[in-house]
Amino acid sequence: MRHIISVLMENEPGALSRVVGLFSQRNYNIDSLTVAHTEDRSLSRLTLTTSGDNARIEQITKHLNKIVDVVKLVDLTEGAHIERELMLIKTKAVGAQRAEVKRTVDIFRGQVVDLTGNVFTIQLTGTGDKLDAFITALGDSVVLEVARTGVSGISRGEKTLALRFSFESDLNDFFHCGHIFPQFFADCFYRMQTNGFIHCNKLGVVHPCVS
Repeated sequence: MRHIISVLMENEPGALSRVVGLFSQRNYNIDSLTVAHTEDRSLSRLTLTTSGDNARIEQITKHLNKIVDVVKLVDLTEGAHIERELMLIKTKAVGAQRAEVKRTVDIFRGQVVDLTGNVFTIQLTGTGDKLDAFITALGDSVVLEVARTGVSGISRGEKTLALRFSFESDLNDFFHCGHIFPQFFADCFYRMQTNGFIHCNKLGVVHPCVS
């Protein structure tokens, strides 16, 4: 079964290689992988797709959580989610073929983003199945080159993969445990405060910032 795993991780040199190395060492396959920084440039969000039964996916998530750079992760396929993939594709477009290709692009709600007398470059966004169906509709004899980003996804509704707390009690319980790993908690506090997620009053009580 196909799974989409989204990982919030430190945006540090070597972090991505440690995640990819985990899959290589344990003979897990990565079908697609995307990664970019979040609104906080010290954090990156990595989304990968892989296949396996529930036991295999559980092992993957356990091993990922052990990597020091990993802050938080979620298996998006466990709940309602939105997934998208971007594809750029070059096709032959000569004579009557141009109209046929353009008609197919319109049916799939794509865009021609570049063209010459013989070639169309098309942009298409959607699920992996939609992109596969578009390639099939064009036919192998028409397709010249394909570049796909891989899947990116996000949970539906209010569920988020972010360092945010819902209640003041959660915040204060979290920071009052700072004596266990002082540097880690100091870094977390600084990051959350500078990004406007929290503020601390004169009594040392931490409050979430309400936008």
